[in-house]
Amino acid sequence: ALDVEPGDAILLDDKNAQGSDTDRRYRITEIDDGAERRVSLVRVSPSVYAAPVGPLVLSPPQTLSVYAPPLWVLMDLPLLSETQIAGAPHFAAFSDPWPGGAALYRSNGQSAPVLSGIAPARAVMGRLKTALPAAASGRWDRRPVEVTLAFGNLSSREAEEMFSGANVFAVESATGEWEVAQFQNAELLGDGHWRLSGLLRGQAGSEAQSLAGAPVDARFVLLTAAVSQAAFPTSLRGLSFDWQAGPETDIPDTENFTSRSLTMAARGLQPLSPVHLRARRESDDIRLSWIRRTRLGGDSWEGEVPLSEAYERYAVTIFDGAAPVRSVKTTTPDYLYTAADISADFGAPGVGSSITFSVAQLSDAVGEGVERKENAALL
Repeated sequence: ALDVEPGDAILLDDKNAQGSDTDRRYRITEIDDGAERRVSLVRVSPSVYAAPVGPLVLSPPQTLSVYAPPLWVLMDLPLLSETQIAGAPHFAAFSDPWPGGAALYRSNGQSAPVLSGIAPARAVMGRLKTALPAAASGRWDRRPVEVTLAFGNLSSREAEEMFSGANVFAVESATGEWEVAQFQNAELLGDGHWRLSGLLRGQAGSEAQSLAGAPVDARFVLLTAAVSQAAFPTSLRGLSFDWQAGPETDIPDTENFTSRSLTMAARGLQPLSPVHLRARRESDDIRLSWIRRTRLGGDSWEGEVPLSEAYERYAVTIFDGAAPVRSVKTTTPDYLYTAADISADFGAPGVGSSITFSVAQLSDAVGEGVERKENAALL
């Protein structure tokens, strides 16, 4: 039997315990050739290799989800809370079906796209169905506005909940910048069609955008946890970049990504505009004064609000009609406009019964903040 090899199965005429002959099946595991051939065997049974018979189960083919490019916005908003990253833009996206997350990439058109942010959930987004009229901040706006949502629901809240930060939304104003506002009442008119009323406008220092209003079809975004902040170095503010967004599981520069060129100004780092501009006569001089505001820690009613900047500085501009006649810097929230400067600027010892001037607080990070301009009566 020289033709057998390890692994071969052979039948042997073996004797069982009762002495009767029977054929048993063995598998050769090892062969040792010398003066005689020694073979190591292992008993095997054909039943070991028999496939079990089971029920036939057919599984339907898996349905593959096809994700379309999401609707998305990148918003340069003022600082909304102390837990946010000042100067970082806000990213919101929506698609149906939702791919589990939307990714935002930034590039300068020459280098490879850089992942800048992830939208973890679908944002409640839509468009204004009626125009949002101009309004002042710090008071209730009872005029309703209608909005059509692509996804999500809205709910009414009590006034106390609003004062604690409920129902905050961003709307793209006529200036192209975003106004931050709140609503108290939400009424469902139809599928995705809502009427909002009890508005608080110009929140978080967006008074200028509130005074500009928003046209029909302006973009609307409810500011919830679905809206994330994108990574954006402050040093890149004012530069135009190519931004693109698509499904988180996909790669950029594909058909599932849409792109647009946007310029971010790190608005969350800009000082808020001063308020309560006043002009008071001091003999032949005029004392201009104002009250500053703060981006951080301004909710306390005890004492003066924190500075939130490295130094206290202001840019003051005095106007003759619409033309600026004097620009100065000051480190205190007031400026003495002397009689000699008044005569040099206006060619007369007085300026009349009122004076027009503007004030903007300065920041080491982004320079001049939001300006406030008023025609102040001389007291």
